[in-house]
Amino acid sequence: MSDITNIHFEDNRKRHQLTLHENELQVDKSRKGSIDERILKIVSAINETNDFFTTSSCSGRAILFTHDSLDSHHPAEYSQSSELVASGDGNILMQTTKKGCRWLYVSHDEVAVEHFLAAWILVPNGTNAIMKIEPSIFHIQCRNLKAAKKLVHFATESGFRNSGMVIGKDNKITVAVRSAIGMEVPLKKVVTSIFSEAFLEQLVLEANKKLFSAWGRTEVFAEKFIKEFCE
Repeated sequence: MSDITNIHFEDNRKRHQLTLHENELQVDKSRKGSIDERILKIVSAINETNDFFTTSSCSGRAILFTHDSLDSHHPAEYSQSSELVASGDGNILMQTTKKGCRWLYVSHDEVAVEHFLAAWILVPNGTNAIMKIEPSIFHIQCRNLKAAKKLVHFATESGFRNSGMVIGKDNKITVAVRSAIGMEVPLKKVVTSIFSEAFLEQLVLEANKKLFSAWGRTEVFAEKFIKEFCE
């Protein structure tokens, strides 16, 4: 890596650290726009090192979304993105569009059955929906290739086996530390739906098991990272 690239990394790292401290570690480039409380420990540790800083992160989340356009069913009701319910437990019942998908529910915390069922009601009859659990992920910019290789190896050995790196045209090296824990269940809303309320409640139970497993693995990763890179 050239001296110029190294200088750019250092400038970006210091600028990022300043931004985090000014916002009390509550801002990043993720869709949510802030850092999940569950991962503040590991994010803080990463950003205190000399060779890494985070650009975006997520502790894991549950999503209910559709691929079909809801506008065709209810053009007035779904013409604009709008948050419907935001509870204090991290569950959000919402209508927002991302890459052709309509998000109806997202939670970065334990999924509340009542909120998920309320989101399911928003799915129009005849529409395909997906309940998805996305695992923890951290996008981390690295000082050089040596540091990136070390981080990828460390992450995969720590259980984050879907980790890897990307080198951009500007020679920025970004490592995605990603767990393999996840779940994706296709659902279809019809009048005579086979998906009873009891089935959906069981689905939420299984989803929460995945989330708690992901959070536990992240806690272990945080402890190992601190011992490896911060002590």
